[in-house]
Amino acid sequence: MTMSRRRFGRLGAAAVTIVVTALALSGCRGGSEDPTDGGGGGGNAAEGEPITIGGSFPFSGGLALYGGLSQGAQAYFEQVNADGGVNGREIEYTALDDGYDPSRLASNARQFVEQEGVFAVVSFGGTNLAIRDYMKTQGVPHFVMAGNAALSEIESHPHTRAWWPDIRLEGAITAHAILEQNPDAQIGVMGFNNDITVSQIEGLTEGLGDQADQLIAEETYPPSATDLSAQINRLQAAGVDTVVAALGGPVGVSALQYMDQIGWDPDIYNYSNASAIETLTANAGAAADGLHSVQWLKDPADEQWADDEGIQAFQDAVEQYGDGASPNDMLVLNGYAWAQALVAVLESMGDDITQEGLIEAWDNLESTENQATLPDVQMEAGPDGRLIHSYKLTTWDGSTWQIEGDVIDGLELGLLG
Repeated sequence: MTMSRRRFGRLGAAAVTIVVTALALSGCRGGSEDPTDGGGGGGNAAEGEPITIGGSFPFSGGLALYGGLSQGAQAYFEQVNADGGVNGREIEYTALDDGYDPSRLASNARQFVEQEGVFAVVSFGGTNLAIRDYMKTQGVPHFVMAGNAALSEIESHPHTRAWWPDIRLEGAITAHAILEQNPDAQIGVMGFNNDITVSQIEGLTEGLGDQADQLIAEETYPPSATDLSAQINRLQAAGVDTVVAALGGPVGVSALQYMDQIGWDPDIYNYSNASAIETLTANAGAAADGLHSVQWLKDPADEQWADDEGIQAFQDAVEQYGDGASPNDMLVLNGYAWAQALVAVLESMGDDITQEGLIEAWDNLESTENQATLPDVQMEAGPDGRLIHSYKLTTWDGSTWQIEGDVIDGLELGLLG
């Protein structure tokens, strides 16, 4: 099988900056949605032929850590191939570096579609909004690891599907969790000054319903910010007792430590994709204790999953096939989880594997387990073209993310309006 082989050293303390930068850049739409008028893609998997998938990820530059998503996917695909493939077919996965540059992403997409005739493309981040029209024109399935609300626009962009949940849904579920814990909460939002925070606030407002007037303050800041003390002081002065944030990396650590230093102890609900142990809580020390997050994915660095069958399978696959990836990296697990979802969809298609059929099968996947998701968080197709709509409230106790209460199902609660 042809594979790109990229090895990544451990990035140490510098790695914690990536979550903040990724959240900031995921809010960028990345220019025009018509990067090229290239030729047809083809790529349907003839019976018995390999299923070819092209991956475009940032293996270089400021977001290089997100190449771990690709490593996780690669590890799962190679494990599947070692076990006999998908209905007897191998998956051939090739990854190219885009450095989180929209023009390089577009170039990679053209290469995969026009030169290599791949069956599907997978990639990371908000820059993918710029190639949706191209993928639609070429008729090639396109999967994106991002939470941008625009990626739920499946009627206008029928070939693009997002793996990460819509951040609006997470906002609505966060509101539900807040009201369960404190019906009288006075809520403030602290986030980047881009459309990610706008979408998060839309979800919060929807989830709060007729209690939306309890959202009393909003503070935004540029992605380059290194000090959030002014925003924190204004939230405190406004009477906020519950903060919804996306604190990650050094600025997130310093924000938590500043609140601890001034003796302000609001309930904090942090964005799921900014709450990994290796990039936040392990570095914030006691200041992170009591932090809340509605989450859907296990954290392989969390001691509570040390004996978990799914995490053990993930770590075994990464150690054998992960091309040097860390078996405790939540991003690697995220990519692995997507690959597991894709294989489940492919297996549901039997021998009739076509590009058009893949999107249809994705959109009709019934409740299915994924080894990487939290207990009772199932994959199930929804009207937004995504498979994850359930979360669990978790609280950091200083050593582990304690799960509190039952699963919160956005589909059952009707939070996709």
